[in-house]
Amino acid sequence: MIIAAIVALVVIVVAAFALMGGGTHDSDPTHLTVAAHSNIKEPEAGFSPLVGWGCGHQNYNPLVQSCLFKTDKNGDIVPDLATDYSISGDGKTWTVNVRDDVKFSDNSTFDAEDVASHSTLQKKPSQNWI
Repeated sequence: MIIAAIVALVVIVVAAFALMGGGTHDSDPTHLTVAAHSNIKEPEAGFSPLVGWGCGHQNYNPLVQSCLFKTDKNGDIVPDLATDYSISGDGKTWTVNVRDDVKFSDNSTFDAEDVASHSTLQKKPSQNWI
């Protein structure tokens, strides 16, 4: 009886390791490996940051797009696409300078016009841009 229990335990452990896979190491810098909780699925509104996706539901930083700012490992807000910023005395005007070394997936260059057009879309969140 004890031997049967040990054999069963060994079979279960071996099967568990076999199902987990051996893991891989991919050193190609052009590959993106994503690990997500199994209970996360695409939000009903899709992956648009204009309707809330990527706005704090996963450690405050979105998964697939960059932001002007992000949080570091200490939870402090730090530049991401921004290089620096200033705020007017009345708090109504924010001036944000952006990085000049960023490309979109189609190899077009990211610039301040992209930020401006995104801000315009934010004023009209009913538009489906994805």
